[in-house]
Amino acid sequence: MHYGVNLKNICAREQLKSTFPDPVVQRIVDLDMEILDAYAKELSEIEWFIGQQAKQHNPVHLKLLKMMYGISIILPLTILYVFIVSTLLGSDNDRRSIRFC
Repeated sequence: MHYGVNLKNICAREQLKSTFPDPVVQRIVDLDMEILDAYAKELSEIEWFIGQQAKQHNPVHLKLLKMMYGISIILPLTILYVFIVSTLLGSDNDRRSIRFC
């Protein structure tokens, strides 16, 4: 098994599928790839939507969180919104919010 293979690449997907001689297993691999494609599409749309909301609600903190090197936008958005929710719920929830992050 090859780790670090980009499964967005059609050739890499075919290579992965060909490692399993059983046609039933190959069909399951195809199904899994379709599911992953659907999740990737939905997640990118959700990231965009939440990013737009964050730009309106707290652009300064969003900009600071996006400066964290090597991470996608979803983690800074999660951190930002966990602290927004904990602020709305009150200070008793701050410690639980920090542990969540």
